[in-house]
Amino acid sequence: TEVGSGTGSPLTISLPPLLAPGSYYRLRIISTDISVSTNSESIRVYSKPEASITVSGNAVVCAPTTVSLTAATGEGYTYTWKNSTGTLPNATSQMLAAAQTENYRVEISQNGCINESGPVAVTINPKVQVNLSGAASIYAGQSANLSVSLTAGTLPYQLTLSTGQQFTNSMNNPFTITVSPTTTTTYTITQ
Repeated sequence: TEVGSGTGSPLTISLPPLLAPGSYYRLRIISTDISVSTNSESIRVYSKPEASITVSGNAVVCAPTTVSLTAATGEGYTYTWKNSTGTLPNATSQMLAAAQTENYRVEISQNGCINESGPVAVTINPKVQVNLSGAASIYAGQSANLSVSLTAGTLPYQLTLSTGQQFTNSMNNPFTITVSPTTTTTYTITQ
């Protein structure tokens, strides 16, 4: 299929935008002027590599947890990870463990063609510090109040008392837990 012709030097011909990747096209110069050599050159068409990021798990976590980002894979792909301040040093593999709150992008190149993904937002919240207090002596069948206060960190949080009872960010800070142990019990709370 002829995609263009013309006269003059230099001759510029635009190839159609939707050529099949990996196809070869031949450039052939034909002239009636014997001083112009007739030759042909093969041109191989490459497409831009797919540039996408997949988040493994949740994109919002609490430190020191990181968020695993995986770029699209393809033969001959090379990777350059970026955030809002620019290129990340030594971040040239398909996967990135994001450890800071940022918008991350990946630039993928293949055969001289470059494509950049859209941004993926990652949020790394400081870990919530939990204080549990309220030591008390009670008789069997009575109840005691434990006080829980939270410092540092940000929402969301989920806390688990050593009994298995869970508390989420819908609670007030500080808040009180009422317990009714049947034997001497030491309570702990974890995030």
